[in-house]
Amino acid sequence: MKVRVSIEERPEVLDSGYPTGTTAPIVLYLGAAEWSGPSRQWEQAAALEGVLAGSVSLHTAADLSRATHVVTKPRGKADVEYLISSVERDGDDWTLRLRGVAS
Repeated sequence: MKVRVSIEERPEVLDSGYPTGTTAPIVLYLGAAEWSGPSRQWEQAAALEGVLAGSVSLHTAADLSRATHVVTKPRGKADVEYLISSVERDGDDWTLRLRGVAS
């Protein structure tokens, strides 16, 4: 399923080794991606709403290796943020595995 995404790096700010927040997000990619998740349509809709996790695949020359968050932008619905658990690259083809909704 095609979906519009914003792929971001959100550097963590540390104070004496403890997280104290994040700086402003750095948008590494903004555009279309292919959403992969459960095969049933209702499960895919639930995944886009943040109930289930999945992965996004896309083709770009941008360096996404520093990405920490993906924000899906479903039409007519609120944006949903995910944390990235792994990033795979094959040339300019990227797959980002998502581990759940960011809080």
